[in-house]
Amino acid sequence: MISDQPQPVPRIILLSGPRQVGKSTLCRKLVARLHENTVGVAGFLTIHTGSHDLEVMELHSGEQYPLTLPFDDGAGAELGRFRMDGAALNRGLLSLQGALPKDVLIVDELGPLEFRLGRGWLPVLSLLRAD
Repeated sequence: MISDQPQPVPRIILLSGPRQVGKSTLCRKLVARLHENTVGVAGFLTIHTGSHDLEVMELHSGEQYPLTLPFDDGAGAELGRFRMDGAALNRGLLSLQGALPKDVLIVDELGPLEFRLGRGWLPVLSLLRAD
């Protein structure tokens, strides 16, 4: 049966602000609230585990793994004080593609790696297109 009810219009919300202002903390609190209300969530949270270390938490699987490499090993993409692990970025993207569609997609974070270097989570943007 086809419903005559209008479909909700998807919205994209961009949260931007200076470093260490609380964007990731807000995302974590939002995810907790969404889970309390049984809303389907996919995406990533980035967790700082040291001055040069980040981990990614997949919201759709609960998996958590290193997103950065040791800064002095010369591998990965250097970005400021971090050295990003390309294999971890790819792992996350593949996982996300299999997790959609969900009610909410959160990607913490998109920044210089994506918009300056054309790498990282940039392919997530193509997932936002309405077909």
